[in-house]
Amino acid sequence: MKKKWLLLIPIIAVTLCGCSFLKRLIFGEDSELPPIHYNYPEPKKEEDIPGQRWIYSEGFEENLSKVLETTGQHTLNSTGDAKLLVVPVQLRNSTYTWNGVMREEIQSCFFGTTEQVGWESVSSYYKKSSYGKLNIQGTLAPTFTSDYTFSQLNALEHPDRKIVDEFEQRSAYNELRNEYDTNGDGYIDSVAFIYAEPIQVTSDDMRWWAFVYTNDSMPISGKPAVVNQYMWASYYFCKIQTVNNPHGGKYDLDAHTYIHESGHLLGLDDYYSYVDNNTYDPSGGQEMHSQNIGDENIYSKLALNWIHPYYIKTTGSVTTTLYATSYSGEYNAIILNDEWNQSPLGEYIIIEFYSPTVLNKKDSESSYAVNARMFQSSGFRIYHVDSRLVAYSKTGTPTFVSRLDHIDPNYYNFVGASNTPEKPYSRLKDAYEISNFKLIHMLQAGGSNTFKNGHKADDNDLFKAGQSFVASSEFFPRGTKFNAGNEVGYRISIDSVDAENMRGTVTITKI
Repeated sequence: MKKKWLLLIPIIAVTLCGCSFLKRLIFGEDSELPPIHYNYPEPKKEEDIPGQRWIYSEGFEENLSKVLETTGQHTLNSTGDAKLLVVPVQLRNSTYTWNGVMREEIQSCFFGTTEQVGWESVSSYYKKSSYGKLNIQGTLAPTFTSDYTFSQLNALEHPDRKIVDEFEQRSAYNELRNEYDTNGDGYIDSVAFIYAEPIQVTSDDMRWWAFVYTNDSMPISGKPAVVNQYMWASYYFCKIQTVNNPHGGKYDLDAHTYIHESGHLLGLDDYYSYVDNNTYDPSGGQEMHSQNIGDENIYSKLALNWIHPYYIKTTGSVTTTLYATSYSGEYNAIILNDEWNQSPLGEYIIIEFYSPTVLNKKDSESSYAVNARMFQSSGFRIYHVDSRLVAYSKTGTPTFVSRLDHIDPNYYNFVGASNTPEKPYSRLKDAYEISNFKLIHMLQAGGSNTFKNGHKADDNDLFKAGQSFVASSEFFPRGTKFNAGNEVGYRISIDSVDAENMRGTVTITKI
């Protein structure tokens, strides 16, 4: 699946997030998820050691949403109440016709309870993943009947954009469009266009797959709100046939794909690679934004302002306990980099304790697709993140200006690194950096980078008691240094893994 970012000069950045290269969507028998326990259990808050360690407990002023705004992309709110308008699309003369049952099923997939779907709805998933910080609300619009047939749209490069243009021209939707512009900026907060046709894709034609795109309509004073970010997906993404389900081989409702795409509406990137047949996935693959499975990883939660991590900067040694990110929303991550800019939009090592519980439970018990299964055991996940910003000029032809320490609205701002090498929106100036700097790289407990050889992560890649990590050229392009050039300078040692109580103890030592 491809993902293209195009920059329309000088007005707006247009984005296509093509998602989920998975085509064999199969998972095993259903199982109930325990209820989420927000902030349970919490680690003991240790006293700060002056000059050595402190806890960063305030929210971040800068986030992905503000970065994307500089390129004309308006994301769904990642905290508080967020409104998502779902538009069922009916094509002219189609044999695939929206009916009451289909509408109820899509309503359940987007806004239903855990019990109404085979796993989670978009709303229930993000409520749990955000520890109650994000409440996605919405409704289904009256079915939108297009004047286009499937054959007419299929002859176009962007059939989805024709539907968006047509939708904006229909006065019947004016009141609803304004209702879903909650901040009054002239843009609908977010829209999902769900067409009734089956999924129809080939390796080089993803127009009828699922993706998120940014429309280039501009608000006009006194006129109804226009479409900016939107999802394009088939109704049939909710009809995933399971291997062993209690319905005798019929279909369960499944929202994995809609959840993945909704993460893009929030501003998250894909963590797999679009090139080389996806052979090198630096994230390890067992991710919601790689293979559509499990909870959001700790970097995603940080970028969306859902967590308050420990920031450890010491000349000696610090030992602390982390609780599973599937349960605990506070102090459940460690960040390392003595030169960290104290923003998600920087470079750092981030550590979390993984547990196959809550949003990880379903996909750890059975495979969702080939090789798509969450880790079945508990342990520490350690990532190297490089989400530093780069700036491009807003005048004339957009050209590389510099790296940024903080968002500058006078430029187009981009997260420079990507898990897909050489793709246009990496937006880096240097070819070496484009090829080697990764947005998020899971560091493997075995000490070897097997992901670059096409392997996906498994339980052996989680760090367990007695194991440790120090930076090396196996995982860092610059050996023992961060991509920015400063020394990593720490040993990460795992003291204990307590799966039953969903916690583990880790020691950070300056070297």
